[in-house]
Amino acid sequence: MSDIYVISTGRNAGEHVKSCIESVMSQSIQPREHILIDDISDDDTLAHLEYYKNLKNLQI
Repeated sequence: MSDIYVISTGRNAGEHVKSCIESVMSQSIQPREHILIDDISDDDTLAHLEYYKNLKNLQI
């Protein structure tokens, strides 16, 4: 089976970070890596991302 990588991007998407991460992690086949890219948000996106920084396979 091939490895699966997920790349999620966003700007000022703090309110959607939790649902994005949980949606990816709830899939029946887990990605080898989930990469989250923030485009210089000026809301609370980074604070939400920091909460999940220790999850396995997650890169911020």
